[in-house]
Amino acid sequence: MQQHTCLSLSTLFDLNILITKKMLASVVGNYPATTYWFYSFLASNKFSLQLTELIETQNTAKYKKYLFPILSNIKEIHYQEVKKMSFRSNNIFVNLPIKNLKKSVDFFSTLGFEFNQQFTDETTTCMIVHDNIFVMLLEESRFQTFTNKNIVDATKATEVLIALSAESPEQVDEMVNKAIEAGGSHANEKQDHGFMYGWSFQDLDGHIWEVVYMDENYVE
Repeated sequence: MQQHTCLSLSTLFDLNILITKKMLASVVGNYPATTYWFYSFLASNKFSLQLTELIETQNTAKYKKYLFPILSNIKEIHYQEVKKMSFRSNNIFVNLPIKNLKKSVDFFSTLGFEFNQQFTDETTTCMIVHDNIFVMLLEESRFQTFTNKNIVDATKATEVLIALSAESPEQVDEMVNKAIEAGGSHANEKQDHGFMYGWSFQDLDGHIWEVVYMDENYVE
């Protein structure tokens, strides 16, 4: 009966790097600068992206034949390592206590938000922020059933700051101005740091919402 050796992910990862180096040496041995550049990034967190760019830049049959399968193996192993070492959630649900469901729905509808009717009843609704980001708005009587602690009066104390990203400074101003016109109030003054711009408002129940634009080119 044939016995199979079970290799760890880290061993497979090292093996793929070794094979990739040997393949690369045979394919681009005549390009020392390119080879050095590739080796420099191979073990970094960006190695998959850099390898992909290298393949696309050279655009040769040899690269695609030898390196694409290895790239797929390395990316899968890297994903499994990250998955094994860290907790990741596919969705986030922020729960907020409110006093009046209808008024809150009208308020956030004015700001452009939509609601999932499947998770809506007389005291609760699910506000859609993005594909995997939701805010559960629960009237205080319903919210209290999920905790033994006292509910914070957000008009007098702050327990959470909710921050939303915006696509531009203009969108930041538009969102805050809509909130004020719909019955909300200002929370803090505008913050303009050049690469980052933000402004905030309080909703009908006093929860603070920060709307922030950040220049991704500056971060990179």
